[in-house]
Amino acid sequence: MSYEYGSWAFNRTTADIGGPLGTTGVVDYRFPIAYETSKGYFRYNRSAKVYASPSVSIKVDTDTQIVVGLEFEKQDWQPLASVLDILTQPNPGYVKFLPHDFNGDTPAMFIHDNAIMPTATVTHWFGRDWQLRNVTSLYHDNHIAYYENRGATTLPLLLYPRQARQDIVTTKWFQDNLDLVGKFDVLGGKLTAVAGLEWQDNFDNTQSIGGLGAGGSAPPAWQLLDPSTWNYAEDARSGMTPIANNTNDQQSFASSLVFQWAGLHDRLSLSAGARNDRVSSTFNDYFGHSLDQKFKTSHNSFQAGFLYRITPTLGYYINYSTSFQPMNSPLMDINQNSYSAKPVEGKGTETGLKLASFNGRLTQSIAFFQVEETNLVENLLAVSTIFGAYTYQVQGGLQRSKGIEYSFNGAITDSWSFLGGLSYDDAHVITDTNIPSTAGQRLIYAFRKKADVFTKYVFHAGFLSNIFVTGGYDYIGDAPPAFGALNKVTFPSYGLVNASIGYTWKMHGKDCSFMISGKNLTNKYYLGMSSNVGIPRSLAGTLKISF
Repeated sequence: MSYEYGSWAFNRTTADIGGPLGTTGVVDYRFPIAYETSKGYFRYNRSAKVYASPSVSIKVDTDTQIVVGLEFEKQDWQPLASVLDILTQPNPGYVKFLPHDFNGDTPAMFIHDNAIMPTATVTHWFGRDWQLRNVTSLYHDNHIAYYENRGATTLPLLLYPRQARQDIVTTKWFQDNLDLVGKFDVLGGKLTAVAGLEWQDNFDNTQSIGGLGAGGSAPPAWQLLDPSTWNYAEDARSGMTPIANNTNDQQSFASSLVFQWAGLHDRLSLSAGARNDRVSSTFNDYFGHSLDQKFKTSHNSFQAGFLYRITPTLGYYINYSTSFQPMNSPLMDINQNSYSAKPVEGKGTETGLKLASFNGRLTQSIAFFQVEETNLVENLLAVSTIFGAYTYQVQGGLQRSKGIEYSFNGAITDSWSFLGGLSYDDAHVITDTNIPSTAGQRLIYAFRKKADVFTKYVFHAGFLSNIFVTGGYDYIGDAPPAFGALNKVTFPSYGLVNASIGYTWKMHGKDCSFMISGKNLTNKYYLGMSSNVGIPRSLAGTLKISF
């Protein structure tokens, strides 16, 4: 088990209990559980989370195993501020400004999630090389978002009246996966073939309702921690307006075969494979959008590559592959009507060198890559008097990412290790029929430059024995927040310094440790992915004990 305490009133307790049930060795159990609370680094930004995942494993015989489990997660949280909040605050900075709310007496939004997912897995082995597995899962999530606008002028709440509002989204889905995978050797083991069959059935339903709170006033801030005090009748759902009721039923079947040939030449290894996907989907929208769609699609994808060992420690490789990814849920257009999405298709090439030196103490690799994809989903922002500020989705045209990546991993001594890398990625829109003006623009949140380095030193002797120290630096280049005019107004680059010090020991033969870690030690102010303000300087202490 472990306990962690750190900055911003962060508390996390985790435990992972498991072992045999009885003395026969047939039945085992496992019970991971975690509880976490934090106040966050913005006022009213807080969260509480409970997670548990008990499971029981049964060995029916030497070839068959059944695992039955349950995942449960409950979370209450106040979202982080976005870039829209930052732009509307007079003095942006840590702790100083209040997300969504100028008055500061209550938070503007609070979210309550309650999800449960039972799962059953049956696995059967046919000999040593073939495996049949079936995984069945059910899922239910009740997501309640409570909004309050008390004079806020940020865009997400601009069109809400000065009163409370709540939305309820209920998500249910069923999923069943059946996989058969195995390998066989021919030509005396010089040629290996890996074959696979996959069948998947997905059924999901999402219901959304929303409305204004009774009386047009919000409860005090502290009452938002208790959803039972919110001013709506959850059972009767009085005053709530249906927003959507979507059902999607999708079946897919895939077959694949990959060959690996290592016997053509002592220094040459070849691989090639193919995959066929067949997808059938039915989508129904029951709330006024008059959409009932069915579609079927089939697609072949391929992969090929080789590795040539120039010397025993230096190798050259090249790989080419195509990809196909069907969308498992509909999209919303600018009028908030649902529509079926096209599959995402792509192709990519990667070539490079791999080098091992200093008797294997240092490994390095350099790679050149190019990836092209079509029909990727783009989220765009719109504002209307009906829906307020909202996002809708379009599928883009051809997008291309190409660049170079270098990485290294090594050990100077038995006590001192290090790893790191750097990369340059030029990602652009090539063509887009939905938004032709985006052609030539950089992809949203796609940073060109990235670099990181990490090192660890472990003391093995003397009075510092079993103490370890680590240090690292992460650099992220600039990235555009949106298409259009904002594509040239990029989020600035930033670098983060992280470090830790810890001690390990044995207790009754079990591993234990204590560590103090620090992230963003220079307290760099930055914007992370999806325009969220990055985590400021934070410290944490972690104690792990095994029994």
